[in-house]
Amino acid sequence: MTDVEVRKLRHTDRRGLFDCGEPVLNRFLKERARQAQDRGQSVTYVALDGDEVIGYVTLLPAAIDPELLRARAFDLSLPRQPVPVLLLARMGTTIDTRESGTARRRIGTLLMDEVRRRAREVRALVGCVGVLTDAKPGSQGFYARHGFAVLEDPPTSADPTRMFAVFETFAPS
Repeated sequence: MTDVEVRKLRHTDRRGLFDCGEPVLNRFLKERARQAQDRGQSVTYVALDGDEVIGYVTLLPAAIDPELLRARAFDLSLPRQPVPVLLLARMGTTIDTRESGTARRRIGTLLMDEVRRRAREVRALVGCVGVLTDAKPGSQGFYARHGFAVLEDPPTSADPTRMFAVFETFAPS
């Protein structure tokens, strides 16, 4: 494995062989990520080992009702109107990345470091109180290790869990 590079998705990136084991996430990266980025709907960052895409994360701006944050006792001084957050909309790493050696297994953490950098940029430019995500079943532990807490319990165990990371603890300056 060469040094892993994390950067914004480019038109020339080869995404066709990417397989994280989740058809919806695979399809998004292969068929929609670049188009969504070109339309200004989201930005996708890819982790590359040479020219192989081994992980990605898609981010976009969002807003959340502050009452939801207050209900879960997040210690924030918030207005009554929706507050700005960064939405971690999609994240995936290849199956062989998760199953191989230690260096490649850290790809999720490298991508989360990129989310932290981008959260700091968004906060400086337009404001951001934290990062929001819908963690798929089985991934909540990963997000918890990165400072996320459960915001809303899912209706069933098969549904994603809405999780939130307060900016000051997730991406301090």
